Amino acid sequence: MVFYQRGDILLRAGTLVSRVDILKLEACNSQKKLPFWASALGTFLPLLILTLLFIIYLSHFHTYTFSYPQNYVFIFLTLLILMVLTKLTTLFTSFSGYLIPISMVGILITSIMNRRIALITTLLAALYVTYLTNFQMPLFVFYVVSGSLGIWVGMRAHKRGNLFLYSLLLGGINVVVFLCCQ
Repeated sequence: MVFYQRGDILLRAGTLVSRVDILKLEACNSQKKLPFWASALGTFLPLLILTLLFIIYLSHFHTYTFSYPQNYVFIFLTLLILMVLTKLTTLFTSFSGYLIPISMVGILITSIMNRRIALITTLLAALYVTYLTNFQMPLFVFYVVSGSLGIWVGMRAHKRGNLFLYSLLLGGINVVVFLCCQ
């Protein structure tokens, strides 16, 4: 039995339809699709396991930062919101993966915790979003650069006005990196 995936070209434009092409279309229509919950579980379960391992790593090796349990919950929820936002963006819209706000992770974690944990969390978030966007390497480079610049913005901004100006600068740099990745 042959399985076809989303994005496979079954018929080329301008070609005559043959009996083999009709069989391909019938095979594609007869495939069973997974229920939405099974697809979501298969997507998020490995990422949630990796996140829990990351939280355990932080609890053992960064105990001076995590004296409050709220910090664990904050990192977990930040990564979870980013994953859900990415999955919804890729499933239900035709937006580019470049619109996913990966630098928000760097800004938030740096502002609340410290830059070392923000760097590790941002790299993990870049890996997650790259996984959810079908492992596109230019997107991974963009996410790492954007997240690192988000950490820099979080380190430099000590007031709300500074955060706004640095965020505008970050947006401009993201546009330049986006144009370089194209």
